[in-house]
Amino acid sequence: WKLGRHDEALSVSRNLAENLSSMKQESATAALGFICTLTYNISGKDSAAAVIHKLPGQLNYSTQLKFIISALDALQPNKRFQLPQLSMPPRLTSYEVMSEVHSNIALGNAIGGESDKFLRVDGGLSYLKKVLHMYPDCSLVRNQLGSLLLSSEDWMASHKAVRVTSLSRGYTSNRGLRSPHQIQACAAVSCYATCTSYPKFSFPTCEDQYLSGYNAICRLQRWVHLEPWNQDARRLLVLTLFQKAREEKYPKHICTILKRLILQVLSSGSNSQDNKVVQYGNYLLLLVASEVSLQSGDHGNCIAQATEALGVTSSSVDSFFAHLQLCRAYVMQGNLLNSRSEYMKCLQNRTDTEIGWVILKQLASICSLEGTPDEIEIHLGGCVERKGSNASKWMSLFYLACAQCSVWNEDFASAEKAIAQACAEGDPDSCVLFLNGAICMDIAWRFAAPQFIARAASSLRKAQQKSLASLPIVSLLLAQAEGSLGSKAKWEKNLRLEWFSWPPELRPAELYFQMHLLATQSSAATSQQNQLVETMQTPEKWLLRAIHLNPSCSRYWTALMQLVYV
Repeated sequence: WKLGRHDEALSVSRNLAENLSSMKQESATAALGFICTLTYNISGKDSAAAVIHKLPGQLNYSTQLKFIISALDALQPNKRFQLPQLSMPPRLTSYEVMSEVHSNIALGNAIGGESDKFLRVDGGLSYLKKVLHMYPDCSLVRNQLGSLLLSSEDWMASHKAVRVTSLSRGYTSNRGLRSPHQIQACAAVSCYATCTSYPKFSFPTCEDQYLSGYNAICRLQRWVHLEPWNQDARRLLVLTLFQKAREEKYPKHICTILKRLILQVLSSGSNSQDNKVVQYGNYLLLLVASEVSLQSGDHGNCIAQATEALGVTSSSVDSFFAHLQLCRAYVMQGNLLNSRSEYMKCLQNRTDTEIGWVILKQLASICSLEGTPDEIEIHLGGCVERKGSNASKWMSLFYLACAQCSVWNEDFASAEKAIAQACAEGDPDSCVLFLNGAICMDIAWRFAAPQFIARAASSLRKAQQKSLASLPIVSLLLAQAEGSLGSKAKWEKNLRLEWFSWPPELRPAELYFQMHLLATQSSAATSQQNQLVETMQTPEKWLLRAIHLNPSCSRYWTALMQLVYV
């Protein structure tokens, strides 16, 4: 081999391999490692894998060789080695090597038998959960488990990934598919709920508030300072700030910071056409810049940046969201011709991200851009089936979007039908139940249909019970429904719950007006003066506060006149 006589070296190594079974264990292991090294250096990975395939299964492989075999096994899912020693290797003294072996096996389980299909992470997750009990302090196993959790279809995966990984103030291990910094940042970005810790901007619906906000941004800023050359850190900082901007309704100062950061990352990063990871990162940044421009009312820059994003990506699947962004921008401009063109491109390119189809359905309804009636639903169903996603969850969201579209078009019969379908899909979310109750109440009011009130009350009670946080408006609607059904005590109880559902700085005028009614009519107001919220002020003061917040409402002035002249 050293003399360059490769054919002769391979011939001798084959003769050596034939005698492995008759050698002592130590000699056989050493010879086996030499044969694999020789074959790999001369003929490459595939030939080395072929040699390992022919090895006798009864050999007791060394930990280093197990690592090699597990790596080849993961990279060649269609050619499984099926060696019994690798199904769950014993806990040996070589801690680092064995943790790498386990990591490779989990990755192989996730890749599955078909490398061109989606990752089947469930097998890898179940394997790593067992390994975590054997190596509870292993950073590689924890990083790998967190990475696979982020790739799973579990809606709470982002929270679980944060709990699995840990960040220390000093050096953190970057071994695995993602570093702990990346996992924590990706979890904050991918959380589907609203995680704001400042309720004056929006209502937090995320149970684990530590995922976003100040802490996540501080960690990312620290990471950028530690590794100023790391473009991944900068991109994730941009995405986390974008989440903060979204939760706070895109304030001007955060939008300005985002624009500056995006410009820095795009100008300092690599523009290599061969590096698909870099390309995709730039594609995401351009879409974020486009969305910031759209929310700032700068439609020209929004369209320019979305068009530039189309030039960055070479994948038709990735381009779906750029066309979707262009469609939204043209809708805001009132350019229905171009918006329809971009809508048709979305249908042609398609996407394997379910939320894309839900958003497209809303756009189609707003602009009357429907193709065939069930086209988007068929695409969403196919996407869910290919990925093995939670079908009931996504179809429930889809029907929720359909119901919203029907409400916008004042087609309440279709809205009621769609939201009923959403509630029938498995275990409905509290927001689905809330909208069902709201639509039923609206139908009862518009069409004098009292039979819908009982249906609304039932749905709103379930929404109230299932909600992790106390959702505003739910208790107010339920109070109206209970009052219409003749239960004064439940009307009072739910109005008090509604008062405490709102942060003080966000309480609307209507809530103060309802407290005026409660203070006027509460049967318990005289006996429990110091315990009930409505007794904090007189009915007149509640009403004056409502008028102060919304002086244009004639109902409030009429009530004030009745109060004054009675």
